[in-house]
Amino acid sequence: YLATFSSRSGPGQGVGSAGRRNDMQKAAARQLARDFVATIGPRSLVAYTDGASTGNPGPAGAGMHITSTASDDWQEEAIAALGKSTNNVGELWGIGMAAQAAALRIHACPHTYTHLYVLTDSQYSIGCLTRGWKSKTNAELVQAVKRIIALIPPPHYSNRSMGPRSCGY
Repeated sequence: YLATFSSRSGPGQGVGSAGRRNDMQKAAARQLARDFVATIGPRSLVAYTDGASTGNPGPAGAGMHITSTASDDWQEEAIAALGKSTNNVGELWGIGMAAQAAALRIHACPHTYTHLYVLTDSQYSIGCLTRGWKSKTNAELVQAVKRIIALIPPPHYSNRSMGPRSCGY
Protein backbone atom coordinates (compact mmCIF):
# COMPACT_ATOMS: atom_id res chain seq x y z
CA TYR A 1 0.00 0.00 0.00
CA LEU A 2 1.04 3.60 -0.45
CA ALA A 3 1.22 6.05 2.41
CA THR A 4 2.53 9.58 2.06
CA PHE A 5 3.97 12.03 4.52
CA SER A 6 4.38 15.74 4.14
CA SER A 7 6.29 18.06 6.43
CA ARG A 8 3.72 20.76 5.72
CA SER A 9 0.25 20.63 7.21
CA GLY A 10 -1.03 23.77 5.52
CA PRO A 11 0.06 27.02 3.90
CA GLY A 12 2.64 28.78 6.03
CA GLN A 13 2.76 25.91 8.55
CA GLY A 14 5.86 24.13 7.22
CA VAL A 15 9.18 23.68 8.90
CA GLY A 16 11.17 25.67 6.36
CA SER A 17 13.63 24.48 3.77
CA ALA A 18 16.63 22.39 4.73
CA GLY A 19 19.72 24.56 5.00
CA ARG A 20 17.59 27.64 5.67
CA ARG A 21 15.82 26.71 8.90
CA ASN A 22 16.11 28.64 12.13
CA ASP A 23 16.59 26.75 15.40
CA MET A 24 12.83 26.53 16.10
CA GLN A 25 12.14 25.14 12.62
CA LYS A 26 14.97 22.60 13.01
CA ALA A 27 13.54 21.39 16.31
CA ALA A 28 10.03 21.20 14.81
CA ALA A 29 11.33 19.23 11.78
CA ARG A 30 13.18 16.77 14.01
CA GLN A 31 10.10 16.21 16.19
CA LEU A 32 7.86 15.80 13.16
CA ALA A 33 10.24 13.17 11.78
CA ARG A 34 10.44 11.34 15.13
CA ASP A 35 6.64 11.29 15.41
CA PHE A 36 6.33 9.98 11.86
CA VAL A 37 8.89 7.20 12.29
CA ALA A 38 7.20 6.19 15.56
CA THR A 39 4.10 5.21 13.54
CA ILE A 40 6.05 2.42 11.83
CA GLY A 41 5.28 -0.86 13.52
CA PRO A 42 7.43 -3.80 14.56
CA ARG A 43 8.61 -6.42 12.07
CA SER A 44 9.24 -3.78 9.41
CA LEU A 45 12.17 -2.80 7.27
CA VAL A 46 12.63 0.97 6.99
CA ALA A 47 14.78 2.36 4.19
CA TYR A 48 16.00 5.95 4.05
CA THR A 49 17.10 6.90 0.54
CA ASP A 50 18.54 9.94 -1.18
CA GLY A 51 20.20 10.94 -4.40
CA ALA A 52 21.89 14.12 -5.53
CA SER A 53 23.88 15.78 -8.24
CA THR A 54 26.06 18.89 -8.28
CA GLY A 55 24.61 20.60 -11.29
CA ASN A 56 21.82 18.90 -13.18
CA PRO A 57 23.44 17.00 -14.84
CA GLY A 58 26.68 16.85 -12.93
CA PRO A 59 28.59 14.54 -10.62
CA ALA A 60 25.87 12.40 -9.03
CA GLY A 61 25.49 9.87 -6.28
CA ALA A 62 22.96 7.85 -4.31
CA GLY A 63 22.74 6.38 -0.87
CA MET A 64 20.51 4.29 1.31
CA HIS A 65 20.32 3.06 4.87
CA ILE A 66 17.93 0.25 5.69
CA THR A 67 17.18 -0.96 9.18
CA SER A 68 14.89 -3.46 10.88
CA THR A 69 12.33 -2.69 13.57
CA ALA A 70 12.26 -6.41 14.40
CA SER A 71 14.30 -7.76 17.28
CA ASP A 72 17.17 -8.81 14.97
CA ASP A 73 18.88 -5.37 14.86
CA TRP A 74 19.78 -5.91 11.18
CA GLN A 75 20.83 -2.91 9.11
CA GLU A 76 22.71 -2.18 5.91
CA GLU A 77 24.05 0.89 4.10
CA ALA A 78 25.17 1.50 0.55
CA ILE A 79 26.41 4.42 -1.50
CA ALA A 80 27.05 4.75 -5.21
CA ALA A 81 29.00 7.25 -7.28
CA LEU A 82 27.07 7.58 -10.53
CA GLY A 83 29.35 9.80 -12.62
CA LYS A 84 27.73 12.63 -14.55
CA SER A 85 24.00 12.30 -14.16
CA THR A 86 20.91 14.01 -12.73
CA ASN A 87 19.36 14.31 -9.30
CA ASN A 88 16.40 12.18 -10.43
CA VAL A 89 18.72 9.33 -11.46
CA GLY A 90 20.37 9.51 -8.02
CA GLU A 91 17.00 9.40 -6.26
CA LEU A 92 15.81 6.39 -8.28
CA TRP A 93 19.15 4.62 -7.82
CA GLY A 94 18.97 5.01 -4.03
CA ILE A 95 15.48 3.50 -3.96
CA GLY A 96 16.68 0.66 -6.19
CA MET A 97 19.58 -0.11 -3.84
CA ALA A 98 17.22 -0.15 -0.85
CA ALA A 99 14.68 -2.37 -2.62
CA GLN A 100 17.41 -4.82 -3.60
CA ALA A 101 18.74 -5.03 -0.03
CA ALA A 102 15.20 -5.47 1.29
CA ALA A 103 14.33 -8.19 -1.23
CA LEU A 104 17.44 -10.16 -0.27
CA ARG A 105 16.71 -9.76 3.45
CA ILE A 106 13.02 -10.67 3.16
CA HIS A 107 13.87 -13.79 1.14
CA ALA A 108 16.58 -14.78 3.66
CA CYS A 109 14.19 -14.29 6.62
CA PRO A 110 10.72 -14.78 5.09
CA HIS A 111 8.69 -14.78 8.30
CA THR A 112 10.48 -11.96 10.09
CA TYR A 113 9.09 -8.89 8.30
CA THR A 114 5.62 -7.72 7.42
CA HIS A 115 6.38 -4.38 5.72
CA LEU A 116 9.03 -2.40 3.88
CA TYR A 117 8.83 1.36 4.14
CA VAL A 118 10.90 3.44 1.73
CA LEU A 119 11.30 7.02 2.92
CA THR A 120 12.31 9.43 0.19
CA ASP A 121 12.02 13.13 -0.52
CA SER A 122 11.67 12.53 -4.27
CA GLN A 123 8.16 13.17 -5.50
CA TYR A 124 9.49 12.36 -8.99
CA SER A 125 10.51 8.84 -7.92
CA ILE A 126 7.24 8.23 -6.08
CA GLY A 127 5.31 9.40 -9.13
CA CYS A 128 7.26 7.24 -11.55
CA LEU A 129 7.25 4.13 -9.34
CA THR A 130 3.77 4.21 -7.84
CA ARG A 131 1.53 6.79 -9.54
CA GLY A 132 1.97 5.90 -13.20
CA TRP A 133 4.00 8.97 -14.16
CA LYS A 134 5.89 8.51 -17.42
CA SER A 135 9.61 9.21 -17.53
CA LYS A 136 11.01 10.12 -20.94
CA THR A 137 14.63 10.38 -19.85
CA ASN A 138 14.85 7.64 -17.20
CA ALA A 139 12.37 5.04 -18.45
CA GLU A 140 14.89 2.15 -18.37
CA LEU A 141 15.97 2.95 -14.81
CA VAL A 142 12.35 3.29 -13.64
CA GLN A 143 11.56 -0.13 -15.13
CA ALA A 144 14.67 -1.66 -13.54
CA VAL A 145 13.69 -0.35 -10.10
CA LYS A 146 10.12 -1.61 -10.60
CA ARG A 147 11.50 -5.07 -11.41
CA ILE A 148 13.51 -5.04 -8.17
CA ILE A 149 10.46 -3.94 -6.18
CA ALA A 150 8.48 -6.78 -7.80
CA LEU A 151 10.85 -9.23 -6.09
CA ILE A 152 9.43 -8.13 -2.73
CA PRO A 153 6.38 -10.23 -1.85
CA PRO A 154 3.15 -8.32 -1.18
CA PRO A 155 2.12 -6.65 1.07
CA HIS A 156 5.62 -5.71 2.16
CA TYR A 157 6.23 -2.66 -0.03
CA SER A 158 5.11 0.81 1.06
CA ASN A 159 6.53 4.09 -0.09
CA ARG A 160 6.36 7.06 2.23
CA SER A 161 7.48 10.45 1.10
CA MET A 162 9.85 11.94 3.63
CA GLY A 163 13.37 12.99 3.02
CA PRO A 164 16.38 12.94 5.28
CA ARG A 165 16.46 16.71 4.84
CA SER A 166 13.05 16.84 6.54
CA CYS A 167 14.80 15.89 9.77
CA GLY A 168 16.48 19.28 9.97
CA TYR A 169 20.10 18.31 9.43
